[in-house]
Amino acid sequence: MLRLNAQQAAAHFHERLLYRLLRAPLGWFQQRPIGRLLNRFSGDMLALDERLPSYLSVCMYMCLNVISIFATITIVSPYYFVVLVPCVFVYAHYLKIFRAPHREVTRLESISRSPVLSTVTETLSGLATLRVYDRLPMLKHRFTEALDENGKMTYVSVSNNRWVSARFDILASFIGGSSALLVGIVPGITESMAALALSTGLSASQSLGHLVRFITMTEAELSSVERIQEYSTTPPQEPEWTKPEDDPLWPASGKVAFCDVRARYRPELPLVLEDLSFDAESGQRVALVGRTGSGKSTTANILFRLLDIESGTVCIDGKDITTMGLHHLRRYVLYIVYNGLFDNMGLHHLRRAITVVPQNPHLFTGSLRYNLDPSRLYSDALLFEALEQVNLLDWARERAGERETEAERDRAVMKLEIAAGGSNLSTGQRQLVCLARAMLRDSKVIVLDEATANVDRENDQRIQHVLNTQFTDRGCTLITIAHRLETIIDFDKVLLSLHII
Repeated sequence: MLRLNAQQAAAHFHERLLYRLLRAPLGWFQQRPIGRLLNRFSGDMLALDERLPSYLSVCMYMCLNVISIFATITIVSPYYFVVLVPCVFVYAHYLKIFRAPHREVTRLESISRSPVLSTVTETLSGLATLRVYDRLPMLKHRFTEALDENGKMTYVSVSNNRWVSARFDILASFIGGSSALLVGIVPGITESMAALALSTGLSASQSLGHLVRFITMTEAELSSVERIQEYSTTPPQEPEWTKPEDDPLWPASGKVAFCDVRARYRPELPLVLEDLSFDAESGQRVALVGRTGSGKSTTANILFRLLDIESGTVCIDGKDITTMGLHHLRRYVLYIVYNGLFDNMGLHHLRRAITVVPQNPHLFTGSLRYNLDPSRLYSDALLFEALEQVNLLDWARERAGERETEAERDRAVMKLEIAAGGSNLSTGQRQLVCLARAMLRDSKVIVLDEATANVDRENDQRIQHVLNTQFTDRGCTLITIAHRLETIIDFDKVLLSLHII
């Protein structure tokens, strides 16, 4: 029953932690190492799932065992209390000494595990760059230092346990010797009662030692509960959507207007945008250019209310988006992004409504159909139409191979296996798959944030052709952030940002 309740409690903590983190703002994640988050879901959750229930069950068992031992001693010979009662106070004294440093060492050991996980994840994510610039020795040294720090904390933790175990063994020897002495001194004890008294005395010393040790270990593991509870309550949450008056047909044209927009990422930081004003008419293609750090991507973040503005207005079809339901806004604005995720909104609606095509596009392990339509909202006919619009249908059919009938070949196309991260596709093909996914949406405003920065010029031209023919023909407003001149040479407007953050 205890383990069942513990598993249910651990599942509840995990669900609550995941729910809160999925709805935390992006800025909250940027201020915390990824290893710390991984540690919450690995080491701390392991403590809740396995160690803490085991320690609690052992503590309960030892408590009952000690009670039964004292009851047996009372029946056999009350003289044993002369030995056991002082020993109980000695055990309590060692518990008081041992619990504080053990709890702190356990906390430090968990904290020192986070840099190890962070170094591993950072190395894997930037492995190609590290090899090119020969920085692997630096990461190896950094990982070794982090591992040494974690090893030090583990060594101190083990040493603490050995320290208290040695003293408990001494107490156990004292109790055993005292039991033997009392058996010889106290008159009227039979052989069977003497054997019971000796075994009970030894059991008392072992049970008291285990009880003290597991009480301390349980208290130390409760720090994992505190850390999970902190992350389950601390992250600021996105505001709930509570505006039923939003027009379901909005936006009809996709006109975008920024007026005197000022914004900063945190109150103590300088302005990232200062008095920004521009208009993008329905169906226009608008380019944002400028040096790194000039606020181009910030403009896209504001359009999605990933970043709240300090003053000014941002309107789509004449409606100020800072006063409307977030899920409704992002349902009709498509974001093709350079790198990054989203916060501060109804994430359930975001995942259904916004398509992301990053500079390094990421596809999921599974079939081609799953990557195009993970929620299975569209028919195969629409998926084939999207593949044809991005010039991937011939490639997919060739990849599927010959089949006896066209229907079998089409099924084989939808079942094409995509490896982890789309590693069996080229970068251009991965981006075209993401564009095909975008074609299935009906968004009036599309933002491209460095969407073609990592592809060659041929693939860049192919992607731009898809954007200019398919999306523009639908009357979509394109807002593109790019560095290549040929990417934006035929755009209707080009906005140059000179403000450097």
